[in-house]
Amino acid sequence: MFRISTIFGVFLFFFSCSSPNLESRVPAAQGLQEPSQGPLHQAIAQGDREEVDSLLNSGGVDINGRDDRGYTPIEEAVASTAPGSFDLFIHLVEQGANTERTTRGWGLLHFAAFFGRGDIISFLLERGLPVDGRSTPTLQTPLMVAAGVVGLEERQLEVARVLVNGGADLKLEDNFGRRASDVAFSIGNSQLGDFLKSLEDIR
Repeated sequence: MFRISTIFGVFLFFFSCSSPNLESRVPAAQGLQEPSQGPLHQAIAQGDREEVDSLLNSGGVDINGRDDRGYTPIEEAVASTAPGSFDLFIHLVEQGANTERTTRGWGLLHFAAFFGRGDIISFLLERGLPVDGRSTPTLQTPLMVAAGVVGLEERQLEVARVLVNGGADLKLEDNFGRRASDVAFSIGNSQLGDFLKSLEDIR
């Protein structure tokens, strides 16, 4: 089973090949060394709804608390590949999970874009989260994050479609002066780059 920090670290490695000053691109990224995963986070990662409810009902865990790695339970749900992870995500929101907190400069839409969660992106957009929310300090939008994921071209194309249909601005630039299409081309994802570029002049 993949862990958040492991996958996030892979993303940072590949981005380092195309972006200057990696450390400033994602604040505190060098600290992702896989400290302990909290019990609530572990239950979420495993898709164990019964254990999640048991922990929440015990009053001994904070539904918005960060574990030793710095992640919140709702972020763990975004990253989870367990069956029923979307339903568990919704359940956490219904139980009071905060969808507007940020981690290392990223909002929840950035995490959802990175992990290819078009279902969660659609849900969050319906709840009114801004489709073009900017990361700090890099000024990345969720669409730029989606465009920067290596090796999952078809999945990320579908994520990009969800964001574009949700009103994402294709002409915004990050603090390196790059649009989402530029990010896609920089990692060799010409399929996504061409798709985004083709829409820039008509949006």
